[in-house]
Amino acid sequence: MGPYGAVANCVGAYNYKFFLLFLFYTFLATIFDSIVLLSNFVDFFKDLEASREAAASAASPGDAAGEAAGAASQGTGLAAGAYTRPLVSST
Repeated sequence: MGPYGAVANCVGAYNYKFFLLFLFYTFLATIFDSIVLLSNFVDFFKDLEASREAAASAASPGDAAGEAAGAASQGTGLAAGAYTRPLVSST
């Protein structure tokens, strides 16, 4: 047997308090991070939707540029003028 005994006994009888505290604090940190980052996720998807709407309204069906952009993105699964956001902020 290994130094920890059987697999089910890895958390010893005297370690339950510390293990449960670890789980609780990890859960709290995850909730806190989710709340802090929620506005960034919402902003990103709003920008993504706005750029897709702008690209769709800019390329009309009879427009030659729209046809070329549509042909370029055909088969890639991306809409014409797919939005990419920079990873590093310039501010």
